Amino acid sequence: MEAGIFNYGNDMDVTNNPFEVTGLERLVELGDDNARSSRDRRSSGSLPTASEASSSGSGCGGEPLTMWLEDFWPVTSAGREVGRLTSAAYSPRLRFNMGYAWLPIDLSAMGTRVLAMSPGGPLDAEVVPLPFWDPAKAVPKA
Repeated sequence: MEAGIFNYGNDMDVTNNPFEVTGLERLVELGDDNARSSRDRRSSGSLPTASEASSSGSGCGGEPLTMWLEDFWPVTSAGREVGRLTSAAYSPRLRFNMGYAWLPIDLSAMGTRVLAMSPGGPLDAEVVPLPFWDPAKAVPKA
């Protein structure tokens, strides 16, 4: 999770457009008309109703999480449900709770604050860059 690697079936599935899943956009051949159309809709914020979301890294507050999510946790903003947290875990290396959330495009900007509704109560969450660990890839370069 620290490396920003999504779990197929939990964090994304076949219904997701590669431009919605952070990091997959670099794998799309842009010469294809369907790819250009998807990219243009994603960048303009006008994806179809089924795809009006984007995967985002999420730093969550609260005590260290001691378990993996068994079910998605609702994510709220301004008192209404706006998305879902698909995975979350505590990182002993980074000393914070991290997760992946599907959020509306207008709430997926870095620094946006939301609430993740855990079974133990709401957790403050913030959209953060991925990957959580070594974003400059300095470790493999060493």
